[in-house]
Amino acid sequence: MLPLEPQSIVEEARKCVLCGKCLAACPLFLETGKEEDSPRGKLFLIANLSPLTPRAAELIFPCLLCGECERACPLEIRIMDVLLSLRFYYKLPLSFEVKEIPEKEGKKPVYPGCFEKPPEDGMVPPGLVCSGFYHLLSGDLETYKKCAEQNVRVLKNYPGIEILCPLAFTAISLYSVFFGDEFRVDIRGEKALKIPPCFFNIFPERFS
Repeated sequence: MLPLEPQSIVEEARKCVLCGKCLAACPLFLETGKEEDSPRGKLFLIANLSPLTPRAAELIFPCLLCGECERACPLEIRIMDVLLSLRFYYKLPLSFEVKEIPEKEGKKPVYPGCFEKPPEDGMVPPGLVCSGFYHLLSGDLETYKKCAEQNVRVLKNYPGIEILCPLAFTAISLYSVFFGDEFRVDIRGEKALKIPPCFFNIFPERFS
């Protein structure tokens, strides 16, 4: 159950033996080839820099939160619990607007996210806002929860709604992990296994 205590975060990270099985599973590492972008690189920093320095947090936090590294880990390290728990204790100095998602008439209920264009027959329900993925990513859990509260009120009326944006699918899937079962919604979609352009735009200095 989140969050892990700070000492438990470090202990879990120290279980990593740097075998590299996670490398081929990590979309961010496959894109950049930088060790600090790899799951084992993040665990190494967490294990050896406690408490984290601001610079270490800047290296660790950019992540698709897809969980593929955890599935590839032969030691079954709780990598996602480690990375998600850090958001309770650290926050990057980033600020993101909570965007309203324009409603659209149509037949098939969809949640397009902030950057995806809904299909011609897609119906975007009124009252939706951004999923809060980048608020979660930066550790701004207060705003992330506000996004969750607004979206859950709407999405519960559209069970099985398709989430077009992979990052939004991840963020919405994690609502109940952070805030409890009352935030659980019935959605369809896929997590991001490729880096969308918006991801690098959020961290221009980090990925210049």
